[in-house]
Amino acid sequence: YAWNSASVANGSYDLTTKAYDAAGNVGTSAKVSVTVSNMVSDTTPPTTTLTSPKIGATLTGTATLAADASDNIAVTKVEFYYGTKLIGASTASPYTFAWNTTGVANGSYDLTSKAYDAAGNVGTSAKVSVTVSNMTSDTVAPNTSLTAPSSGATVSGNVTVSATATDNVAVTKVEF
Repeated sequence: YAWNSASVANGSYDLTTKAYDAAGNVGTSAKVSVTVSNMVSDTTPPTTTLTSPKIGATLTGTATLAADASDNIAVTKVEFYYGTKLIGASTASPYTFAWNTTGVANGSYDLTSKAYDAAGNVGTSAKVSVTVSNMTSDTVAPNTSLTAPSSGATVSGNVTVSATATDNVAVTKVEF
């Protein structure tokens, strides 16, 4: 006999068998206790919210990313992204990841978290826009050149002296 356990509610059941002979005698087996636990299809995605950093934050060095996540059954992991690039994951609450921002260029980034459940459902947080601003060492000297007076000029009285100057970061002053 093939028993379709999906035809009964989840729970505990005692199973027995009865055997009959031609004389009308009946034998009954000992009870066997079973638990019916039919999986219910999980189609509900988890929810997640990126709780840290806050919108508009400026990040330097290593920044802690944190997210809240919940599901109707269980969250299996939370991933952290900037744009579509995965930067880290956490499999246990509290869901956090230490992001070393020195590995990316200074600028604006949209961060999100994605929460997963065992059925493969995915929930994505709203974007949190942040700015990465790590100090960089400026080891390149500015370039400068005297543009007036020209080399070999004869000068007298008030003379205009001028120069051009450029730098990979910024020129703060020119001295004559």
